[in-house]
Amino acid sequence: MILERVDVTIERGAVGIAAPLLHHLVRLGSRAHARTAAERLARLAEASDSPALQRRLAHARAEAEADAAALRAVGAEWESIGCALYAAEAFASAGQAARAAGHGREATADLQRSAALAAACEGARTPLLRFAEGAEPLTPREREIASLAAQGLSSNEIATRLFLSPRTVNNHLQSTYAKLGIRGRHELRV
Repeated sequence: MILERVDVTIERGAVGIAAPLLHHLVRLGSRAHARTAAERLARLAEASDSPALQRRLAHARAEAEADAAALRAVGAEWESIGCALYAAEAFASAGQAARAAGHGREATADLQRSAALAAACEGARTPLLRFAEGAEPLTPREREIASLAAQGLSSNEIATRLFLSPRTVNNHLQSTYAKLGIRGRHELRV
């Protein structure tokens, strides 16, 4: 249905309406939809140098390729012009792409940035934002223990300093690793 409306608006010369419709197709969260939209946006972009159209095309291409770096760049661009919802969606997709590529730290950072941007959008719920729901921030205690572990303290030393058992320290560290998408304390120092 969206593509039919796009065809009608293009026939009438209303590129300014067709481009946002194609961008909405990208925002449905399907790579196939993103590829279709990217192809059509590319054809529209041949006849226009509109920055808005170029942004939509970049977003469509990045979604179609699940390119985390390109999605981050598009997200930053959307954010810079005040489009927090589109930025949140791009960062959510970047986080998903980074996670799929095995880049846990990047995924966590992208998902947390997405969640922060989405929070400014008064309860917005879109297909692309569903990826951001996996972002789980560290608790203050997890952050404190991770910081000490990153400084090279052993679990026993951390336990003594914080009046905890070594087992509790290790449990907090395991939770931290899972949230950050890392495998151990050696990656906390990076």
